[in-house]
Amino acid sequence: AREFGADELSLHHTLAGRGLAARAREAALPVTVWTVDDVRRLRKAAALGVRAVITNDPAGMLAAVRGG
Repeated sequence: AREFGADELSLHHTLAGRGLAARAREAALPVTVWTVDDVRRLRKAAALGVRAVITNDPAGMLAAVRGG
């Protein structure tokens, strides 16, 4: 991605795994994942260290993060 001038990766959540997240960190490429609409996937994204998630349920995901 760096070779082609990218400064961030935006991926469907099913493509974001530990290996890819590690390689992205090594290349200093922040990762955004989409579309994260359930708490399990949100937790996985957080564990991978993604920069942001795109969701159809922002209120629900915020409530999950805040423990509500």
